Amino acid sequence: MAQIFKAKKKSVSQKMLTLNVTAMDHQGRGVAKQGNKVCFVNGALPGEEVKALLIEDKARFASADCKKALSASAHRVTPFVSIIRFVVVVSYSTLMQSNNWLRSKLR
Repeated sequence: MAQIFKAKKKSVSQKMLTLNVTAMDHQGRGVAKQGNKVCFVNGALPGEEVKALLIEDKARFASADCKKALSASAHRVTPFVSIIRFVVVVSYSTLMQSNNWLRSKLR
């Protein structure tokens, strides 16, 4: 019977980095330099200084998740989805109140 080799994932220490993001890659991640390595930062925009949690550390590059933007980019905006979510919640609660009022009048 053949035995299939499965490489074990190397555990990365939970390291927080402070990075200056200079560009974006084609996947929408921020690109920063960490020493001689390129670091791809999920959730970061060009022109930002961020605190990021290291999630992958390879020989030539690293990957990190943005945890806090220390200086926000001019390109950062409020997502439109949160505004829509607020309108839907307010509309739903108003609808439920009018529904309760209508039920009380029909009894």
